[in-house]
Amino acid sequence: MITYLSYIHSWLRLIPDTVSDEANLVSSSSPLITIGVALHNEESVAGSLVLSLSQLVSPKILVLDHCSDSTLSVINSSLSNLTDNQKSLFSILINDGPQGKKFAQHLLVEAAKTPYVLATDADCLLSALWEQSVLSHISRHRPDLLLLPVGVHNIDSSLRDTLFSIDFLSLQMATIGCALSGRPTMANGANICFSKDLYLSHNANTDYASGDDMFLLSEAKRLNKSVEYCYNPDAIVRTTMPSSWRSFFNQHARWFRKSSGYSDYDVIRLGWATFSATFFWPLLAVCLPVYLQWITLACFMLKTVYEYRLLKRAEVFFSHRISLSHTVIFALIYPILTLVIVLKAAFKDRRSW
Repeated sequence: MITYLSYIHSWLRLIPDTVSDEANLVSSSSPLITIGVALHNEESVAGSLVLSLSQLVSPKILVLDHCSDSTLSVINSSLSNLTDNQKSLFSILINDGPQGKKFAQHLLVEAAKTPYVLATDADCLLSALWEQSVLSHISRHRPDLLLLPVGVHNIDSSLRDTLFSIDFLSLQMATIGCALSGRPTMANGANICFSKDLYLSHNANTDYASGDDMFLLSEAKRLNKSVEYCYNPDAIVRTTMPSSWRSFFNQHARWFRKSSGYSDYDVIRLGWATFSATFFWPLLAVCLPVYLQWITLACFMLKTVYEYRLLKRAEVFFSHRISLSHTVIFALIYPILTLVIVLKAAFKDRRSW
């Protein structure tokens, strides 16, 4: 518990409690980045993806990974509505090799003609200044790996979706805090920029269908490459939350399952600190006699207050309202959620998307 709280305390010192507009100035005259998206059965969002990407000036590569729906038809139809200049910036590739996001993304990176690749997911919403903010950071700092913020969208007023968003933004704040402390431990493939050389030199660990973002981060650290975080709200992309509890558990089980492939000490230490803190107060509730249950309550309140303070920073940066009551509810049920995720991960196919 002490280790976990010390993490949050250090993050609160590093993460600004206000957000200032960062100047998005691009000095490079030649293309720096290729925007890449790997798609698997994304017919419902493929049209809007092409439309949003068409407004950007960098070359784009879309890789279709064993799609069994009409994703390709939707893309071609959307491209036909663009101008010739816009269409010329798109390349469509078909992954005929082994199935999986890792293989599709590797094909994408190999085809890129620029020194950097900016990767996102098909269902993400991109801000008007997303590309410009990344280009600005890359042109000024030239990191080997640039971690970027991912927010949430399409959140309704239901308690379920609110809890999903709290869970997701908690991970995002941990990502920011660790990166700003100089010990990055998490990355999100929905919004990440990396040098082509770094990507092609790392071991993608193809035993796992997902997690290339985390394995890439681990390799960058092992090679002492430059890893930075772009703390700029213009760089945020927004992703959808799971549509059901089943989707939520499947997603987190996949994330937990791939953690068996991590070897980065920083990642393992944070994971164990979080896992231990999650079950510390429930363990006290079971083990302590009734007259000492005030200790359980005190530990729960201390942990929740620290987490709420961190989430209020997320409220500022991601423009997403976080309430104390919802934070308390999430803290109460999180140990149960974690148990379900761990059990489900034991039976999850690590090669599934």
